[in-house]
Amino acid sequence: MHRTALTLLNLIGAIGLISVMSGAPAMAQPYEPVKVVHSEQVQAGPYRLTAGFSTWPVKAMQSLDFTFVPDGGIGGKSGTLTLIAPDGGRQQDNLVRHPRNRKVWGLDIRALPQQGRWTLRFALNGPSGSGTGDVAITVLEQPGPPMGISWAISSLPLLGLVTLIVAGWRRTWPPSAQILGMVAGQVALVSVWRLVTMVRRGTVFSPAAFRYVDAVIGAIVAAALLWFAVTAINAPDQRDDPGVTVIMGGIGLAILGVALIVLVLRMLLAQAVARDVEAVRMRAELDEVI
Repeated sequence: MHRTALTLLNLIGAIGLISVMSGAPAMAQPYEPVKVVHSEQVQAGPYRLTAGFSTWPVKAMQSLDFTFVPDGGIGGKSGTLTLIAPDGGRQQDNLVRHPRNRKVWGLDIRALPQQGRWTLRFALNGPSGSGTGDVAITVLEQPGPPMGISWAISSLPLLGLVTLIVAGWRRTWPPSAQILGMVAGQVALVSVWRLVTMVRRGTVFSPAAFRYVDAVIGAIVAAALLWFAVTAINAPDQRDDPGVTVIMGGIGLAILGVALIVLVLRMLLAQAVARDVEAVRMRAELDEVI
């Protein structure tokens, strides 16, 4: 029996090793190539340009890749792209090489925030002179349920946790601990409000956002430590009903879990900021070369 079990374990280990080795080549490629599923033709003066999209139809707030290829390639040519939103807002950028396909111009993982008719305006310069051209695309409604319903559904567990915390807080916390808890909550709320403001202004992907994220994490951890301290102080009085202490300890762990989630989000924000800085650096270098 022992020999049979050992043989099975060796077989499972061999299968796992083969699986890892067979998956190594796929893991070695950090980025997927750009896949164009739809294209539009644009005539910009003497230049005919093909605009490619990795997702079609385009939907609001849905990230996708854009590629722009003039006939004859991008060598010796330069230009700008102006995105004109349905409300008239404009954003102009230099045409730069796509990070995952250096033979074409493009936008890497870009989302159009508004539903409606967008205009992509190209201004090209090259050996044959200069020219401008437009292509219009219709951006459909944002996928998924409406934003208000999404926020309401996602906030239900948090509201239940807050209600449970407030009930236990009013029952067991001394006045001094209540004041400290209110201070931690206000710090977290103000920091979240500042982050929401930065999101609306489009500046959240910047180093300035880290101070508010750190403040949120610090406030949540401080509240959790305060909760554990009050739980430990009240534990001797709950000998007849130890379930209350267990429940309060579980609530403290849940608060720490929220801090852990925010910490993971901070790490993702740091990666996004680093990638944005790298993209800006690459654009600056390409502008110098052009």
